Amino acid sequence: IYETDVLIIGAGPAGLSAAIELGQLGVDCLLIDDKNRLGGKLVLQTHRFFGSSEAVFAGSRGIEIAKKLETKVRDLPSVKIWLNAIAVGIFEDHTVGVFRDASRYELVKHKVLLVATGAREKSLTFPGNTLPGIYGAGAFQTLVNRDLVKPCNNLFVIGGGNVGLIAAYHAIQAGIHVAGLVEAAPQCGGYKVHMDKLKRSGVPIYTSHTVLKAIGKERVEQVVIAQVDNRFKPIKGTEQLYDCDTVLIAVGLDPVDEFYRKGKALGL
Repeated sequence: IYETDVLIIGAGPAGLSAAIELGQLGVDCLLIDDKNRLGGKLVLQTHRFFGSSEAVFAGSRGIEIAKKLETKVRDLPSVKIWLNAIAVGIFEDHTVGVFRDASRYELVKHKVLLVATGAREKSLTFPGNTLPGIYGAGAFQTLVNRDLVKPCNNLFVIGGGNVGLIAAYHAIQAGIHVAGLVEAAPQCGGYKVHMDKLKRSGVPIYTSHTVLKAIGKERVEQVVIAQVDNRFKPIKGTEQLYDCDTVLIAVGLDPVDEFYRKGKALGL
């Protein structure tokens, strides 16, 4: 059994920041993540961040912020780091089962458990949503920004929040044509600066619209969209057909909080 004062699950920006704060106080911490590098979703973000340069590294790209946080946390002797480490179970004796390096299982006994596992993407149910070529934004950005893979040629985006807008612009930077973007709300929820980049690139943006279905035989070939009313119901007669080989879904996030909820249920 490995023992630590604080076990931090998740080495994205939240987990890294927590480890830095605790490590600077000399608190014994173990930081684990199921990926092979630190940074979480930051390693997928190639755009510059907004806000305060002191508080959130505004002006820096996500990939640069990840490196800055990694440098800080690796300089703290009280913080131990396990990568390729998957938390698979939490138990009432204050232990967490961790599967490391795809080869060994260890129990980690902790005084405090800090869950910083971020969020998972929501999806949409529509005819054709199981066709090859239907992506979540995270998977798409992993291929394009991290692995430098061009997964498609003609993209259609569902969702006008920051994730959808930024992913669409990342696609354009990778030489991918963006056929269009729909947002069910009356206006896009993301920053105007991101939306304006798409408009300047000639991407049609349809607010108060949704996707009806994806069409294709062996993969996505077309997508059908339609306008929605104030109850978000499709309006007959407003359907439009777009050619595309990929549909990117960016319609919000749900917290990955199973470990937190299980720990509370166990009375920890």
